[in-house]
Amino acid sequence: MKRIRLGIVGCGAVTRIYHLPASKLVPSIEIAVLVDKNLELAKTLSKKYKIPYFQCDYHETFDLVDGIIVALPNSLHASVSDDFLKNKIPVLCEKPMATSSSEAKGMLVASRKYDTPLAVGFMRRFYRSSRRVKKIISSRILGELDHFDFEEGNIYQWNTTSGFSIRKDTAGGGVLIDTGSHTLDLLLWWLDGSVMNFDYKDDSYGGVEANCILELAMANEGKQISGRIELSRERKLRNSCKIFGSKGWLEFFPHDTENVQLHLIEGMKSNVMKTESLIQNANDLTYFGMQLLDFGCVCAGYKKPYVDGSLAYRGIKIIEDCYKNKKILEMPWITTGFDFSEKTMG
Repeated sequence: MKRIRLGIVGCGAVTRIYHLPASKLVPSIEIAVLVDKNLELAKTLSKKYKIPYFQCDYHETFDLVDGIIVALPNSLHASVSDDFLKNKIPVLCEKPMATSSSEAKGMLVASRKYDTPLAVGFMRRFYRSSRRVKKIISSRILGELDHFDFEEGNIYQWNTTSGFSIRKDTAGGGVLIDTGSHTLDLLLWWLDGSVMNFDYKDDSYGGVEANCILELAMANEGKQISGRIELSRERKLRNSCKIFGSKGWLEFFPHDTENVQLHLIEGMKSNVMKTESLIQNANDLTYFGMQLLDFGCVCAGYKKPYVDGSLAYRGIKIIEDCYKNKKILEMPWITTGFDFSEKTMG
């Protein structure tokens, strides 16, 4: 493949921790320019990674790149991506694709109108474990699917530069639009179905939610699959997805890039099979590299994005509907043992 020049707009944590180090794993990719309103930060990173150009205005990069990575606060994803698409520059937009379905739809329209690829940074789809789950389900190894349960939660420790991820105006929401965009993307991809109905609760109280529970029913091959998603930025949860079928169940771990546990029922016994890693010491950085390689091939005109904007739009629409129809989440981990009756409250 010919050498592809990429630019990155936004020098925050995801760029510093993942995109720039991952670019060193892909010889065919050259990061040609960094853009950030903090010009000193862009300059420092450019010097560290031997990047020839740094700018504070992304409009100055159109002639310097074959493709662009948009790694800005969520509220800027749509407008900046649109500008590059209009200039026929392929875009890899960090997740979430946008903060509203109307913005996301506008991005898809621009991609089609200007015949320019739009990829979305759901790099978990590149995991060997994620692709293994997709294969297990599509091969009907689990038989007829029945229900799923997805929990992901840890104490929030993301090393944000701007603090955008804890502000509603810049992030669009809290844990649902952040971690939950990954969760919904995987489920929509794995099950290849649509959401029929849902019940959503969170603890936002006008701000951004740290905890939420989403119960939903999805259509799959003419049948209904019920499921539950619980997410938290305050508590360590099980951190796995269990998908149950008539012939067994599997367990996927969102922080394990390689392995899936497969439980197949034979009579009254459950035999556990664990996939073995084919990539030594694989981690998130490995798959950010794979995502960059895929995007480089897209920019070269060899293929379509492995993760394009159409499925990402579906996830954004679900998240938007959840926020519009949210209910108050009970928090027993906080309230258990307290009496909130009128008598005790005076």
